[in-house]
Amino acid sequence: MSKIITVSAKTVEDALEKATAETGIEKADLKYEVVSEAKKGLFGIGAQDAVINVTVEETPDELALSFVKTVLADLEFTNVNIEMSETSNKEVTISVTGDDMGLIIGHHGEILESLQYLTNLAANKGVDGYRRYIVDVENYRAKREEALRKLAQKTAARAKRQGRNITLEPMSAYERRAIHSEVQNIEGVTTFSVGSGDQRKVVVSPENQKERPSRNRHSQKAEKPVEAKEEKRFELDPDIPLTYAGSGVSKQPVVKAKSIEELNLADPDDSDIY
Repeated sequence: MSKIITVSAKTVEDALEKATAETGIEKADLKYEVVSEAKKGLFGIGAQDAVINVTVEETPDELALSFVKTVLADLEFTNVNIEMSETSNKEVTISVTGDDMGLIIGHHGEILESLQYLTNLAANKGVDGYRRYIVDVENYRAKREEALRKLAQKTAARAKRQGRNITLEPMSAYERRAIHSEVQNIEGVTTFSVGSGDQRKVVVSPENQKERPSRNRHSQKAEKPVEAKEEKRFELDPDIPLTYAGSGVSKQPVVKAKSIEELNLADPDDSDIY
């Protein structure tokens, strides 16, 4: 993507020198257009500087950095330090530090997530390929990830102890992945997600829940044999998203199952884009 910078000086040559200093581009490589030549005027009256428009091609990294700087400047954050570091060929971290940065983070990072989302849109618009930009403020992401790991461990222990599913509060895709990742390392529990959009939540579930004994296991009354019924099959429409609803699946024919695993639903978290 390109942008145009207007530069003025006493002569076109001086304007080119000034443009080189501002952009870091060698004078021979500058793409420019002379808007107006310099005018001397009469006895200094009516004198005008030369004006040129310089076209500068910006890389996605420059666009991302420029977007973050512009947003912070518009919000009147002046005492800030912004650093960019490449973590891989397809991922870059933009770290911001300064005063009153809590206003940029928001509740559980909601504002920070929005800033990151918009930064990625601005940097990747009209370019080939995709480069992901992680915007971090005052090392918030590392602190939040540590808190999420502790939450996952605590919730997993509670789910195993109580033998029931525990549903966490709605989280972003980034936060849900952190929970899924941590619980994968804990034996005896698993996770899946329910809901959609901003209300998507992680459920931590004991792996052996579907094997829990019946409450009537002490009853001495013999149960009558039940004739096996032919299982009714439904054709599920692949274009309609499946949403776990406890006893069945919404927006589809109701399919009874003992657990979410028996439904064989793919976890949409694997394909979340953020």
